[in-house]
Amino acid sequence: MSTPQGGSNYEHNPFDRPQNDQPLNNPPQYGYQQPQYRQPQYPQPQYPQPQPQAYNKDGLPVQPQAGFNQQYGFQQQPVRPKSKVAAALLAFFLGTLGLHNFYLGYTRRGVAQLVTWLIGWVTAIIGIGAVILFVLSVWVIVEFILILIGGGKFRYDSRGVELE
Repeated sequence: MSTPQGGSNYEHNPFDRPQNDQPLNNPPQYGYQQPQYRQPQYPQPQYPQPQPQAYNKDGLPVQPQAGFNQQYGFQQQPVRPKSKVAAALLAFFLGTLGLHNFYLGYTRRGVAQLVTWLIGWVTAIIGIGAVILFVLSVWVIVEFILILIGGGKFRYDSRGVELE
């Protein structure tokens, strides 16, 4: 069953020679030829250009928060700094609970102070809790002073934004 041109009834027979009778680049072995397929051309995706990183006065990176802008979609917005006065008041009045660390974004340190406070009160019956609560109080007083003078990590919040 062949057509008048000498080909077969099947349009995509892998055994047929190309239309222009040019020799194949890779001659078939044992009478079998791999079908030649064209690779589809896909457009290259367009990625947004990276934004320059902002740094504070000490050279630490500042991480802006993301927000939604109607015209441009999600944009990075400047971050409002946390209050040094609020952090100091939280440290003075509720420091043993670690609330000043939660406020500044230092969650692990805040959880550590909260757990230490709980363990101190639970073990206060046997006497060791008083020692634990005393050590926790010294820890909180040191952090209160560091917040007031802006020393150590307490000059910035957890995002790297300086306290105001």
